[in-house]
Amino acid sequence: MNEEQYAQIKADLASNDTEHKSFKRRLDEHDEALKKQGEILLIMERQSNAIEKMSGAVGRVEKKVDSIDNRVAVLEKEPADKWKKVSFEIIKYIVIAAVGFAASFFFHGTP
Repeated sequence: MNEEQYAQIKADLASNDTEHKSFKRRLDEHDEALKKQGEILLIMERQSNAIEKMSGAVGRVEKKVDSIDNRVAVLEKEPADKWKKVSFEIIKYIVIAAVGFAASFFFHGTP
């Protein structure tokens, strides 16, 4: 083996070593990126689970609010129904009194 071939082999080895270091650096960077992506994926899964739990809680709250709304509507309607009945009775007695007064006027003359 002559010196020129030896120099060429040495240069090839140095080049291969440099290329190997470059590949190793890129693989290490890729490994770090994969670790970060794994962490991000784990965080996203946790957030997804939290959102699902919140959705269920919001659904339960919505049902309770609807139930309370219905109960309040019934409670608010009750006084209105009482006032309708009282008003109807008052008007009924006024009409009966007016009919009685008119009947007494026609049957007895002047009151």
